[in-house]
Formats: sequence, C-alpha cells, structure tokens
Amino acid sequence: MAETDKLSVINNPNRLGPGCNVGVNTVDLGGRICMLGLPSFNQSIFYSKIDSQNLCAGSATGFSYESQYSNPSSVSWNFGDASTSNGLNPSHQFTHSGTFTVTVSATYQGITITRTKDVTIAAAPVANAIAEQFFCIGASQSYNLAENDNALLAGQPAGCTVTYFATEANAQSGTNPITTCNLSAGTTTIYARITNPQGCSTTTAFKLTSFNQPVDTAPTDFSTCDGMVRDGVAPFDLSTKTPEILNGQPQGNFEVSYFTSQESAEHNTDAVSDTFYNTVNPQPIFARVSNGNGCYKIITFKLIVETCADDSDESAFPKFFTPNGDGYNDTWKTKAVVGADKMKIQIFDRFGRWLKTITSADPEWDGTLGGVALPSDDYWFIVSGENIAEYRGHFSLKR
Repeated sequence: MAETDKLSVINNPNRLGPGCNVGVNTVDLGGRICMLGLPSFNQSIFYSKIDSQNLCAGSATGFSYESQYSNPSSVSWNFGDASTSNGLNPSHQFTHSGTFTVTVSATYQGITITRTKDVTIAAAPVANAIAEQFFCIGASQSYNLAENDNALLAGQPAGCTVTYFATEANAQSGTNPITTCNLSAGTTTIYARITNPQGCSTTTAFKLTSFNQPVDTAPTDFSTCDGMVRDGVAPFDLSTKTPEILNGQPQGNFEVSYFTSQESAEHNTDAVSDTFYNTVNPQPIFARVSNGNGCYKIITFKLIVETCADDSDESAFPKFFTPNGDGYNDTWKTKAVVGADKMKIQIFDRFGRWLKTITSADPEWDGTLGGVALPSDDYWFIVSGENIAEYRGHFSLKR
C-alpha cells in the first residue's frame, strides 16, 4: 500500500455491508506517515453510483441510483436547482442549461450512504420560425427540403443537424425522415427536427403552398389598317386579345394586363389601357397573365398597322375645290375629321398665314377669310391631334 498521511476507519466492524460505515481517509495523522492501511477486502459491497439520461433543458432527465443492495428504506434526491424527489429512479426537468450537482442519499439498515454527481444540462436548439413559402408550378415537382437548412440552423451552436418529416409524430420520435417533397397545387406542412451534439432536439413546422402556373400560349400578331392620315398609327382594343392569350383557361381565374416592355411586364408597372395607340410600327406588346397569387407568365405579340387598299382614301384630303356657288365642290372638307374629336386641320396660304382650323364640329372651309373670298391658289394644311402623327399636305382653290 502506498504511504499516506491519513487513515481510513471501519466504524462498525461487526456489521455487514454498508452498515459497517467505512470512512475513507477520515483521520489526519498531522504530518506523520502511515505505511500500512486497512487490510484487503472486497470493496464491491460499498459500490453505488448515480446514472442519468437525456441531459437536455426543458425535457425530462431520468435519474437512477445503483447499489450493491436493493430496497433502501428511504431515498432522497437533490437536483442542485432547489428541486427534490424521494423516488428511487426519478425524472426531473431542468428549466435552463448549466452544470448541477445532483445528490442522492439512500438509507440501508439504518445507515445512510450519500453520493453526488455533477450533471451538465445542455440547452435545446432554438425552433427558428420559417415563413410560409409559395411556389408556382406547371405540374408536380420535387422540392429539396435541405434548402431550409441555413434558416433553421441560423444562430444554433456548431454541430447541430436538421432532419425533415411528413408528420408531427415522426418528427417527435425521429423516425421516417424525408429529404424531398413533391409539390402540387395546395398546401403541405413539413416538420423539422433540430438536434444538437448533446442529443437535445426541438421541432418546428412550416408550410409549402403551391399554385398552378398560367399556361404559356402563342397568340397571333394583332393587325389593323392605317387611317386616312397614313401615319402608321391606329387604335387597338387590346382586350379583344385576352381570350386568345388565355387559350381556354378560365378568364375569371386570371388577370391579363398589357405593357410595352418586358421589364414593365415583369415588375407589373406602367400597364397600358385596353384602348391603345401604337407608338412604333410594328409595336411589341407584352401581356402579363397572373393568377393573383404571384404566379404569372409573360406572353408577347406585335401590333401591326398595315396600309390597306381603300378607293375612298383619295377623297380623304381633296386635291382641289371650286367655291363658285354651283353646288359642287363649293367647300374644302375631309371625312378624316368625322367623329375624330381630338383631330384638327389647320389651313394656311402660301405665305404661312393661318386661315382656318377645321374640326369635327366645323368640318369644312368655304375659301374665305373674314367673309372675303380668297383668290385661286395653292393652300397648305397640317393635320394634328392626340395620338395622331402630324401630317402635311396641300390643295388648290379654283374659281
């Protein structure tokens, strides 16, 4: 036996088992050295220990007291956080992480044996909230759930892991994990289990909601004839293209808006009105088909203003008139202004002097200025108005 400055004592040598009350190194020799200690004996009769399982804050930690002898007459536990128990194998829930000194005192044959153990309780992972996610799908598609790992592990200690489950029961038990989810129209709830290196876990849930993407269609270009002014500008009723763009999709389920650029259509800004005058010829138009849930398709077609054959166009702006009172061609007038409330035609002489403005309310000129007949000559006109490209021409007054 090694030298020591303390003696161990058997207080009740005539009693068996723990009743002998062994005190190890209980007598201080005051600096003197003991060469021989107690005689050899089977120390297993004094064996006892504390076991613990599930060292996680917020959940039940199980304790058990193991001893050579069973059926103690009394057991008293102190869990180091002011909580106690008198059960042989109790469970206790620690409210926070930390190291706690757990003490158990067991009494056998009138002798009390006390054991202590430092138990380190780990904090459970944080159940980070995941906002509901929305998807636009053309058909059922697979979604990799690991795309949520970073959000769920944000702020967690190193070494935490995430597993995903289709049911809450599986998440709680940690059975039947999944790695992907097949998205289809509707809402699916996914359960995530976050586990730290100490084996502590927590669960959370988030939703995946999918909507059907509008169908991509290929409408034909929208053509119309040029007006009498031949300026390549014409009005288009874009709403008449909506049924063709939807191509059988229920019109009540979708909104169709029209734009003059891809960027505006993507950002859903600066939509044009259904009645639209083209600004270039041909004019690209971008139709945005949306379902009100953030799913949309951009579909393109062109507005084309064509020069169409029309024998009456020659009389749109007469080349001459003869104001001689015979009832034929006595005024210069044009059918171009008929119904065109926003068009005006200004007439000038060869020197640029303004003579007359023709409108839909006053659609002809009798060849006079202030009641005085003007001479035979060439006269000039300018056509202008809202959404009308300026057009210039001339005609003759013959007397």
